[in-house]
Amino acid sequence: RRWHVAGVHGSQVALDGADGSGLLITLDASARTPTGEQFLKESRDWLESKKVKVLRVEAAQPVTGAAGLEHFALETEAAEQKAAMDYYVVHQPNGGATLAARLPSADPEVRKEVEGIARGLTITKKIAGR
Repeated sequence: RRWHVAGVHGSQVALDGADGSGLLITLDASARTPTGEQFLKESRDWLESKKVKVLRVEAAQPVTGAAGLEHFALETEAAEQKAAMDYYVVHQPNGGATLAARLPSADPEVRKEVEGIARGLTITKKIAGR
């Protein structure tokens, strides 16, 4: 599977997959990075404000074997199209990040790739608060 950079805007990097998948990585200072539970609420509220139906919620929980990494997932439907939404929150000494992936299908291989990107994310320079 090949992901390519679709765009960079400030502290955000967007990646696109050949199958229509998309991944948005947002970097921020540690103090401004939400918990998994906070990001779940924020994401769900935003989707519902856009009239996207949330069909199923997988609660935020720590990722086994990955300190400072949390995951949750949503199954959504908009315009009669279902999508799996995979989310990660990263907390590291130099800063934090949120990852939001839209996956047109719940393909376990694509979900593993997104988890691999989240596990491999390393913030090498201190991110200052705004």
